[in-house]
Amino acid sequence: MSMTDVIFESESLSLELGFLELDPNDHRSTRWSVRLSIKHSTGCFSYLATDVWFDTDVWDEFTTGLSSQEPKILRLVDMSENFRFSSSELQHPLKPQFKYLNQSFHKG
Repeated sequence: MSMTDVIFESESLSLELGFLELDPNDHRSTRWSVRLSIKHSTGCFSYLATDVWFDTDVWDEFTTGLSSQEPKILRLVDMSENFRFSSSELQHPLKPQFKYLNQSFHKG
């Protein structure tokens, strides 16, 4: 389990995840800040949160996928399942999907 901050940037997407704390009562729960910006032809969608909790197994799978050279589906879902980030490929152009509660925002 690596609790390092993650910064991912492409031409149309910026995703920053900052480690804040490990739950002292549940070592599988980690708190993160999330900053997401998706640029599109008419502007930019931005999301900022400072209280997003991820299970360590979900986090490890996401960061392993980020560092992999193989194209695959990346998913990052918080423990409440309110925050969802997924990308269908790790090749350009990146086609991310961001979902918060019942709202979906697509780029591509």
